[in-house]
Amino acid sequence: MGTIHELESLTVHSFGVNQRLFSTHWSQLAIIWMWCAGNIFHIGWTGNYAQWLLNPVGILPIAHSIWDLNFSSNTSVQCLSGFYHWLFGVGYSSLAQLYCSVLALQLLAMLSLILARLHGNYNSSMVQCSASFTGFYQKEYEIISL
Repeated sequence: MGTIHELESLTVHSFGVNQRLFSTHWSQLAIIWMWCAGNIFHIGWTGNYAQWLLNPVGILPIAHSIWDLNFSSNTSVQCLSGFYHWLFGVGYSSLAQLYCSVLALQLLAMLSLILARLHGNYNSSMVQCSASFTGFYQKEYEIISL
């Protein structure tokens, strides 16, 4: 069998496993925050959320408009994901709220990336510190046992 999931065999100290797991965790959260921010930004920028709020039953939600020279007229792609309804249900009632949430999500993504990097640096220094103390005690033990 393969040993790809045996994380303990990859590092000498248990700090290395924790470092990788937490750095991966914060990095994954940053990707999720950026993905959510991108969806909300595109609904606010190219969608018809403000018009849809006025008449949710009569107006079809637009995911984005296509402005391409190959098409004879401006066409739109309908949003079938229910994201407009989710935003409305959560309480977003204006485009300004959409853009503020985009900024907040981007800041969360940046904070998550910074935490991933700092966590990696902090744990690396802990591993080096514990390795140096282990080596010190081992040498001292060898001298005493002689």
